[in-house]
Amino acid sequence: MGDTNITMGVSMVTAPITRSGKTRRTSLRRQVREFRSNLLLYICNSLVTRIPSHAARRLFLAKLMNVHMESGSSIHMGLRLYTRGQVSIGSHTVIDRDCVLDGRGHITIGNNVNLAPEVMVLTAGHDPDDGLNFAVLTKPVVIEDYVWVATRATILPGVRIGRGAVVGAGAVVTKDSLRNNFPPQCRLRRLNAAAKTGS
Repeated sequence: MGDTNITMGVSMVTAPITRSGKTRRTSLRRQVREFRSNLLLYICNSLVTRIPSHAARRLFLAKLMNVHMESGSSIHMGLRLYTRGQVSIGSHTVIDRDCVLDGRGHITIGNNVNLAPEVMVLTAGHDPDDGLNFAVLTKPVVIEDYVWVATRATILPGVRIGRGAVVGAGAVVTKDSLRNNFPPQCRLRRLNAAAKTGS
């Protein structure tokens, strides 16, 4: 009887310790993953995106930052990312110098798109109605084919920019943009160029 009591007592005491140990190990693994991700972001934003080599930047972004980029596209120096992955870039697209891509809510950029210098594409913000936690809200951004976003424009979360649209310099885009919103003569030139390239 005494042995039974001792055995039961040991099992009752050791079970919480085991669960606590697993919790600590899980927490430690999560912290290690977060540290690794933050370290890669730091290296990317502080060092790699300032290397004067398209090939080196592209390799690092694809292999270690999980940025999906089709053939013929390029990212110029000074890019700043807010997360690993969740950024998809089509073919023959140019991300010019010092752009910001906040992929927390996912960014999809189509083919033959031009983001001019210092454009910001944001997919996350805080909930102003959440006075206690100031919760983060994320919404995806989609930029369709043949879009031109001019210098220092800001695209806010949840926006979809239609095919062939032009966003003016310094604009703040808060809602979906119409397709082909540029002058007819520009539209004709772009259509001719697309016909020549077969795209």
